[in-house]
Amino acid sequence: MRKFLIYLAIFFLFANSSCNNLSMKDTLIGVKIYAHDGDLAELFEEWNRVGINLILASPELASKDNFMSLARSHSMRVFVIVPTFFNTDALDKDSSLYSITSLGEKAIDDWVEFICPNRSEYRMSHIQDLKTLAAEIQPDGISLDFIRYFVFWEKVFPDQIYDNFPQTCFDDDCLGRFLTGYNLTIPDTCISVNEKADFILQQYQQEWTEFKCNTISGYVTEMVEAIRSVNPEIEINFHAVPWKSTDFGGGIRSIAGQDLKQIAPLVDYISPMCYHHMVIQSPEWVHEVVNDIALQAPDERILPSIQVSKAYLETSISETEFRDALIEALRPPSDGVIFWSWEALEESPEKLKVVRDYIEGNL
Repeated sequence: MRKFLIYLAIFFLFANSSCNNLSMKDTLIGVKIYAHDGDLAELFEEWNRVGINLILASPELASKDNFMSLARSHSMRVFVIVPTFFNTDALDKDSSLYSITSLGEKAIDDWVEFICPNRSEYRMSHIQDLKTLAAEIQPDGISLDFIRYFVFWEKVFPDQIYDNFPQTCFDDDCLGRFLTGYNLTIPDTCISVNEKADFILQQYQQEWTEFKCNTISGYVTEMVEAIRSVNPEIEINFHAVPWKSTDFGGGIRSIAGQDLKQIAPLVDYISPMCYHHMVIQSPEWVHEVVNDIALQAPDERILPSIQVSKAYLETSISETEFRDALIEALRPPSDGVIFWSWEALEESPEKLKVVRDYIEGNL
């Protein structure tokens, strides 16, 4: 009997080890990086030593001469990050593209400024840019960023009141599409943008939320079809606002226009930007967000992005806090983790060691 128990213990030890190895083999460990002036070969060697297997890069970086060839030679996948409705160059050229808030103002908050999601001419131009990018860079995936309605979620804290959040977009194009599409009317007494917006939000809130979600999901469909007309095998990652479905009165749908149940069948990954420290949440919150997405879309692959260093707040992220966030990010049903950003991770040898230790099974 004793010998049997020893054999049984050894079996479970090796079985558990095999499961862990398989799990790590299938786990995506990614970094976001936007620029690099140093030697690219050395950069890829460093990523290889750390255990990085997924790179989310800006178009400018990914299009450098040997970037993709180095990625292929190191068996690393490259997703190109493409901002959707955040495009300052387009807004500088044509200020009429600005999304309009319920107060009748341009959708601007600090550095965040948004294009109206229903502008056909911008959408057509953006889709052509995506097709060109997919053809010329030939990445493994496209990572759709700023694919939502205007909201500076990075500075939204848990105690904030939903009613104070900005609502968009109330330009003539969006109002016309909404009212025509739902066969609705606004009283002639509503003259200003503010009056029209107040009426819609009071009388047609459900229809308005549905309209916003359909706008985002519809454009995701258009983008994916265009990208895959160039390369049918390319994967699509969707950057999600890190709000659970019931947070802020269902704000991920009513404010951001992101209905993850609609989005999930259209893309390969959903990547919530779980920057816990900047929004004054605990590391455990990262897993809560991932789990909430899994409840909405059980078959979707989820890649949470976590924060490496401080942003917007003066307090720093300790090594322990970072380690806890990493562990929470990789709890099932997560399919991996993305670090925002490589630049921040590179500057912290202690946090790099945390990543290596996890991958090597020492955490």
